[in-house]
Amino acid sequence: MEGFSRRNDPEISIKNTINPDELARLKVISEKLRLAMEEDKMYKDQELSVQSLAKKLDIKPYLISRSLSEIDNKRFNDYVNAYRVKEIQLLLDDTSNSKYTLLSLAMEAGFNSKSSFNRAIKKQLGISPSELKIKK
Repeated sequence: MEGFSRRNDPEISIKNTINPDELARLKVISEKLRLAMEEDKMYKDQELSVQSLAKKLDIKPYLISRSLSEIDNKRFNDYVNAYRVKEIQLLLDDTSNSKYTLLSLAMEAGFNSKSSFNRAIKKQLGISPSELKIKK
């Protein structure tokens, strides 16, 4: 009965504290990830995964996930999709891209499907992709 009566109580989550050395290491990894995204535009790779990124950066995959979680408070897909959404916005700002469909621009930005593109735009910006194109 007690479990039934507590079914609507919020779950208690215990956040582990990170020692300063590990936090510093995670910040270094976070910076490497940022550089890989901004300078090398790794987010444009439609097949990008934690494993492939880890291999290219020579960092263990679990450290990438931990760094994103602890430093950026994001999951891998959300982190990468944030860069892709910014890229879409830049592509839409460029008038020479007006002849391309929104889906082709999404593919150019690194999305590999229409559904993942739609989901990311809705989650990141709170609007539908068609509204995004109207705003530009």
